[in-house]
Amino acid sequence: MEVGGPLIVLCWNNCSFGEIKSSMLRRDVAPVGVDLHTPDFVTIAKSYGLNTKKLESPEDLPKLLRNAVESKAPTLIKIDEALYFESLETRSVKRSTA
Repeated sequence: MEVGGPLIVLCWNNCSFGEIKSSMLRRDVAPVGVDLHTPDFVTIAKSYGLNTKKLESPEDLPKLLRNAVESKAPTLIKIDEALYFESLETRSVKRSTA
């Protein structure tokens, strides 16, 4: 690879044009045409020879980034927005009930 070092791509997938949708909602405009069926980014990245990882928990991100750097290979880390925030909310509830 021409970069000469690890190339790490963080793919934040919100299954929509999230920023546009948020802006529409803030302006009381009905969001139209912003919810999408997104492609399988992991499969696409693999087809181009990238290593791929899926973030399962926010706490795992530092480890995934270290592993990607150590691999010295291009790596895509897919972050599913809904699962990411669900995980944060679950942790928050666990802390407040402890």
